[in-house]
Amino acid sequence: MVFFSDELDTGMDFFNSLAETHGADPYGKFHTLYTPLCNLFFLILQMMVPVTVSSLWPDTHYEMTGLRQTGNDIRKEQSCLLIYMCYLVCLTFLWIVLVSYKYHREHVGGICGTVIGGLSFLCHGNLAAIERGNVVNMTAFFVMAFLFMFRSDRRILRELSYVCLAIAAGLRLYPALYGILLIFDRDLSGAAKSVLYGIAVVILPTFALGGIGVLPEFIHQLIAFNTGSEIMYRMYCMSLKALFGCGIIVR
Repeated sequence: MVFFSDELDTGMDFFNSLAETHGADPYGKFHTLYTPLCNLFFLILQMMVPVTVSSLWPDTHYEMTGLRQTGNDIRKEQSCLLIYMCYLVCLTFLWIVLVSYKYHREHVGGICGTVIGGLSFLCHGNLAAIERGNVVNMTAFFVMAFLFMFRSDRRILRELSYVCLAIAAGLRLYPALYGILLIFDRDLSGAAKSVLYGIAVVILPTFALGGIGVLPEFIHQLIAFNTGSEIMYRMYCMSLKALFGCGIIVR
């Protein structure tokens, strides 16, 4: 089973991140592994949770995970569930619109593009990300947007593709490797812009999370966690499935 294979951990990447941005100190109190841009995203979502709910959340990751399958499980809070459902609905809609646009530009029937978009969103990597509540599917959306537009004849779309690549890298870091495609195309200007946008999406969100001084702590946590090779291997596999599972529609 993809869904509910582990009732203790289903959706917890999303809900833990939502709770761990409470107080805008995810690196100091919770030692989170998510990037500053990702934490800024969850901080904005966390602000939508009523204070009467968020004020009761613990101040450590272990206390938070200890609430799973109890009466205080964050996944049972209506506001948090509504935020997660709205996130999934919006992402699904934007994903299908993007794929439909791609196929419409290639003179394929609109309904065909819509169906392909819906089916591609249901690839194994995305389903696994939904079950985990992981934002890798949002990262895959921005990667796909970059791949669809970076060779466009329209300058504004090419510029937008550089921004999408920067956002994808800002969310999960490793999509920055797609910038190699710009170098292969000898689009050095686009590669330089992508680097500048990438630096911006890494540094600017830190000012909402305690200042640029959180970056060394983030890097330290990332390096420390990478020593757990087995769990990192499983996480990278899930991420790659989400990023490349719909590769056929990119071609």
